[in-house]
Amino acid sequence: MARIVKLLLYIVAVIMACIMVIPLVWMILLSIRETYDLSIILIRPIPVHPTLANFIYLFKHERFMRYLLNSALYASFSVAAILFFDSLAGYAFAKKEFWGRDTIFLLLLTSLMVPFHVLLIPLFLVMKSFGFVNTYQGLVIPIISSFFGVFLMRQFIASIPQSLIDSARIDGCGEFGIWYKIVMPLCKPVLAALTIFTFMGAWNDFLWPLVITTSEKLMPVTVGLVTFQGKNVTKWGLIMAGAFMGIAPILVVFLALQRRFVKGVVLTGLKF
Repeated sequence: MARIVKLLLYIVAVIMACIMVIPLVWMILLSIRETYDLSIILIRPIPVHPTLANFIYLFKHERFMRYLLNSALYASFSVAAILFFDSLAGYAFAKKEFWGRDTIFLLLLTSLMVPFHVLLIPLFLVMKSFGFVNTYQGLVIPIISSFFGVFLMRQFIASIPQSLIDSARIDGCGEFGIWYKIVMPLCKPVLAALTIFTFMGAWNDFLWPLVITTSEKLMPVTVGLVTFQGKNVTKWGLIMAGAFMGIAPILVVFLALQRRFVKGVVLTGLKF
């Protein structure tokens, strides 16, 4: 009976995996077809004469390389800033005693329930008052910290034995030294998990870059692909080729950190 249940679970898992892969396969099939061949994709899904013309056109005649560079800068800065600030805040909430610590943490935790769309207009007005509209500063400043990252780091750091930190203090190590030399090396699994979450979120971010940028020189991939969609003509082949190139860095980052990502999620816990 147990083997039958296990077999059924495997079958369901395979079916779900196939359903999730279908959009990716469809995107690839569209990206390797000529424009005149797109109209018969339902009749002939697999192209008779596959081509890389869409990919070549992207890099030769469009600003796609610029879009990729902007996305890379946006995502990399987001990851670096969030890992630094959120790990510091997580360490403070987990291991430092100060008045109202738990109350402040719970109040900040409620901010996770506020949709970003509610903050969009106030955030834009703040960036405009500083003159950061259509600038890299306006693009990256709102994402230098995330309370989800603070929560994730706090939960993991709380599981680190207090005796290690007390021993470091006895040896004369300062708070920043304890964070850098003791806490951070032990947080590699959760840092990998936070890196993947942050990188995927920043790379796939569409709404905020769309609002804050007006120049193609600053647009990331998600916004740049929209320029291929015109009023009368939509370049589906280019959009699919660009989308495929856009997901490649996410796959690379996930595969590189996959083992630590799973360990970090498992070990984070939900202890308050």
